[in-house]
Amino acid sequence: EHEPSETESRPPLPDLVLLVGMAEPTPSRIDARTGNLDMKSCAIALSSALREPDIHDVVKKLRSMHSLKILTSECPPQELLKGYFSVPPGDSIFLCCNNLHTDKDLKQTLRHELVHAFDHLEMKMDFRDPSQLACSEIRAASCVDCEKVWKVFKRHCVRHVALRSTTVNFDDKTATEAVDDQLNYCSLGGGLRGLLEGSWKRTDQRDMGN
Repeated sequence: EHEPSETESRPPLPDLVLLVGMAEPTPSRIDARTGNLDMKSCAIALSSALREPDIHDVVKKLRSMHSLKILTSECPPQELLKGYFSVPPGDSIFLCCNNLHTDKDLKQTLRHELVHAFDHLEMKMDFRDPSQLACSEIRAASCVDCEKVWKVFKRHCVRHVALRSTTVNFDDKTATEAVDDQLNYCSLGGGLRGLLEGSWKRTDQRDMGN
């Protein structure tokens, strides 16, 4: 049985350097704000997501050793955030209900942010370091956002997603160099369960789809 989620309205955003996980800024997200989850539906969707086997196992692992919180909230719409992992204040995942469209959207966002939580709490990654943040973004992209992308396109997908998020925190040149430098080292296979199975190993370009 899962603890009920906490709800906060418009939490203060952490330092930009420590903010990870961005929504795709498509025109439809800018022009149409209808159809997003309200706070009640968002809390229900989170309760459902926490019962997904892969999410449940990773959350259980993290909470056995750390005080991880998963919060539903409203975020500034102009930030186009679906969710983020905050370090500090506290070790918390925020899910931005007003920028999430569906239950599936929430589940995928939670999976993405759980990779960052795992990397910070278990792998001791320091997201103030562009290389370490880029590595975590590559891991999240490869095992969540781009997991089901055809192999021939996967490398491009992972690079695109990781670069999009890393440039939120660092200038374009620094972010691009960090992502390209880490791309062949940080891919994570096996979906979210890959975190628990330790399937992080160097991948060559053939494995990433080149």
